[in-house]
Amino acid sequence: MCGRYSIYESMDHYLKELAPKQLVINGYDLWPVERYNVAPSTRVEIIRPVEEGLSIDKVKWGWAPFWAHY
Repeated sequence: MCGRYSIYESMDHYLKELAPKQLVINGYDLWPVERYNVAPSTRVEIIRPVEEGLSIDKVKWGWAPFWAHY
């Protein structure tokens, strides 16, 4: 089983702290999600670098071994 993590701030807060001068190429919610125990298989937003700037994508949180078929 993979670990869990917490989200306390809005995506805007994380962007200002991590990459204040980067261009964000897609939209995101300004309100915090406030998830204090994000469980595996929950869809969460991640920040990833792309050529044009930063992309915010929703992904399924968790880990699955290569042999598991989902």
